Amino acid sequence: MQFFLSCDISNKALVRRLIINKIFGILTLGIYRFWGKTHFRRLLWQSIRIGNDRLTYHGTAKELFLGFLIAIVILAVLFGIVGILLQILVISIPVMAFVAQLMNMVLLFGFWQFARYRLWRYRLSRTSYRTVRFYQMGSALTYTGLYLWWGLLSVLSLGWAFPKLKAVTANYRINNMAFGDQSFDYHGRSSDFYKIYWPVVAYSGIVGLVAAFAFYMSNDFKAMFEMTADGKIANPQAFLSLMGGYLGVLLVGGVLYAVARVREFNYVIGKTRFSGAGFAANLSVKSVFKIGLGVFLVNAVFLGAIGFGIWAVGQNPLLAIIIIVLFLVYFLAVNLVMYIFFYIPMLKLVCASIATDRVEVFSDVAASSHDAPAYGEGFADALDVGAF
Repeated sequence: MQFFLSCDISNKALVRRLIINKIFGILTLGIYRFWGKTHFRRLLWQSIRIGNDRLTYHGTAKELFLGFLIAIVILAVLFGIVGILLQILVISIPVMAFVAQLMNMVLLFGFWQFARYRLWRYRLSRTSYRTVRFYQMGSALTYTGLYLWWGLLSVLSLGWAFPKLKAVTANYRINNMAFGDQSFDYHGRSSDFYKIYWPVVAYSGIVGLVAAFAFYMSNDFKAMFEMTADGKIANPQAFLSLMGGYLGVLLVGGVLYAVARVREFNYVIGKTRFSGAGFAANLSVKSVFKIGLGVFLVNAVFLGAIGFGIWAVGQNPLLAIIIIVLFLVYFLAVNLVMYIFFYIPMLKLVCASIATDRVEVFSDVAASSHDAPAYGEGFADALDVGAF
């Protein structure tokens, strides 16, 4: 096996581009984001190498902008019509209010998955290596249907269908990927996903059952949320203990899920083939957590400073100016921090972890033509899906 992927983006160029995007984004009330994304992707794609050659990004700001406008119109009309119909239903049958809210959530979740698939289709179709394009074929509607169906079964089964959801969607997405005239082949098994995700599912189920039992059976639990006549928490110590426990539960769950995601990544890469070439990944859980801990500490310092400032305002109202400044600094810097300390280090780590037994296959592929989106990932922009 030979490691063949690398990312050598310059931190100086990265910071410069992100700052320019932020400044012009503010000055143009967000309109520059499409041009900023395009410039950033060209920089990022050019920094990724397969062997000795680099990727090229061919998307344009015009495509992103038109896609966003089309998506906004479609979403506004669709959600407007659905909202009116659901409101009529609730007025006619008030007890259907919960059902109406649930339908809104399902519709939004479905569009989120639809947007993800369209995002993959657009970005791959605008990515080339040695002038040969990548493609994401298949149907975004089919992918969304698969996700919603197995998502529903996951809810009804208290999470035990979730590994099947991951297996089915990975199978559909990867087997519909192509590079030039060759397609990727993926042969993963659902049983292996259960081996990966059972700790997450079991933990979530136990936590959910314990929380539901405590809520419905314990008066003390409900009393933690009671308020006094002047709007203060009646039992602050119990409330803080509850919040501490809640954060602890989230932390453990997050750790378990992160471990499962790393194991899933290594498994999926290992079960993927391309034009006779096999792949392997050795992404390390320890390395991922080092990056995650770094970005957590940086954000914790910012938020801790803001929290301390809010407390200090009670002692000296003049410190409110400092709080405003801290909020502005955090607002302007959080995106930069996430890219420098999380997204880019993770990208470099992922690239360095993937190996193949036949790197030359990427040079032997011939160009081919597949269906590709005519405009940008509009729904992804409208619903804020995707990091880059």
